[in-house]
Amino acid sequence: MAYCLCRSDICNRLPIAEQFMDFEKKHPELFGDIEDAAPPAPPRAPPIFRTGEVPLKIQPLPAGLVPHIPQAASSFAAPILNPPAIVPVNDLRVSI
Repeated sequence: MAYCLCRSDICNRLPIAEQFMDFEKKHPELFGDIEDAAPPAPPRAPPIFRTGEVPLKIQPLPAGLVPHIPQAASSFAAPILNPPAIVPVNDLRVSI
């Protein structure tokens, strides 16, 4: 059996369950069904798909519009940097 929230030995209030049921009766708007509060959503239409032929491949750009593409992909590589090790502040191995 659940008792009042005050946890006093001399409390004469109703148990928590009965207090809650009384509160629920006084405030039915707080405990109504959620489904009743919102109107039903309209039915969705089925998805529309394009029809017709699909291109087999992307057409190449004309020769004059092709940007300069370097032959070696390594020309875009960034230099390798070795960052310093991350050492926690409270690490006992580090002496100040």
